[in-house]
Amino acid sequence: MGLILLLGSTNCVYAANDKAELKAVKNILKSQIQAANKYSYQDFIKYFDFSYINSDGFGLDIYSKLVEDTWASYSNIQYAQKIKNITINGKDAIAEVVETANAQIESQYDLTGHLKSVANNIYFLKKTTNGWRIVSDVILTEDTYLTFGELRDYTPVLKVPYQIGANQNYTASLEYQAPKNTIAIASINQEKVTYPQQASKENYRKLPDDGVLERFFTANGDGVNEYIVASLGLTRPEFENKDLQINVTGVAYVIKRVNVIPENKFINTADVVPVSQRLQQLKDEETKAVLESAEKKKQDRHEIKQNEKLDKSETDINQENKDNNISAPVNDSTDKSEEVSQEDEKSVPVTDTEKQVSDGEANSSAEQNVIKDSSENVKPAVDIPEPGDKVKKKNKKDKSLKGTYSPDTVDIPTSATVCPVKEPAAAEN
Repeated sequence: MGLILLLGSTNCVYAANDKAELKAVKNILKSQIQAANKYSYQDFIKYFDFSYINSDGFGLDIYSKLVEDTWASYSNIQYAQKIKNITINGKDAIAEVVETANAQIESQYDLTGHLKSVANNIYFLKKTTNGWRIVSDVILTEDTYLTFGELRDYTPVLKVPYQIGANQNYTASLEYQAPKNTIAIASINQEKVTYPQQASKENYRKLPDDGVLERFFTANGDGVNEYIVASLGLTRPEFENKDLQINVTGVAYVIKRVNVIPENKFINTADVVPVSQRLQQLKDEETKAVLESAEKKKQDRHEIKQNEKLDKSETDINQENKDNNISAPVNDSTDKSEEVSQEDEKSVPVTDTEKQVSDGEANSSAEQNVIKDSSENVKPAVDIPEPGDKVKKKNKKDKSLKGTYSPDTVDIPTSATVCPVKEPAAAEN
């Protein structure tokens, strides 16, 4: 196919101590392009190591022969290069380069045309005793256009995969909208990258009305890269002396590389799970995890509700106990006794005898406290006279009275040695 265009980059990555080596690698790449533009075989070939072999399996002898054939076919071809990136690692270097080629050409239909080729390539270089030399290259993408006549300035659209596995199916499609009063015919063919190149037979057919022609191919199983070659022709029917004349007004060829990955026949797939099955396993695991998470959340909510019920029950019990303590009847007999005592005090007249007894009881209160426990269990030998009927009734009514007649303030004799008090004589009339 001629000189293979190369891939690369403008931003160079290198260590500070590799500046000299970086400059040397750049000089090799530039010098190679300059020699190609001069069509100087000797100058061009000296930048390659004799061990060179590229991704198509071509050694330096075949590669250099293809370059010479290209120069012979396109005598005015010129190359341009743009270095995208250079990486240096000791005595090895990698350069990513974009190369283009342009030439003015003529077709068999006496139509002038134009050749344009664009390739993205990776050069591998090695430092030898003679300096840096190119030892290999890999062409990532390669698109070549040859256009003539009415199609000279048009770039037909050909869609193909850049890379495909051996024995896999793929589609190539050519897109073009023909002008009015023009019939477009086209063909799409598949060719292996070999030497010498074996051109496939073109089978032209009318381009469909929607402007898209498709063909299905199967990549070869030989581990050889392929070219997809699309041919497009424009014809304009004219009548001359009542005879139909078919004139070719435009021709275009589009060539695109398809890199074929060879089959690795040394793979044992016995323990390998198919991707579809593995994806299903992962999906099932995710679904299971979601269900388990939802069930855990449900259980957590249930436990929270149960705890809330228990807390509420305990709170109700505590509140009920508290309410019971507050609402329990209070022994207010003392207060009532005091009220009764006060009422009785107002209603019961106190005699001189009762006053004397009250004074005696006050003086003997200390003794009452000492003998109180024993006197409760000892029955007095002599009945204790009561101070009076009204007082007797009062003590029978409420023995817990406090105040004037309370046992705490009135000392009631409980010993048999106390003599009864005589009533004062009634006053004579």
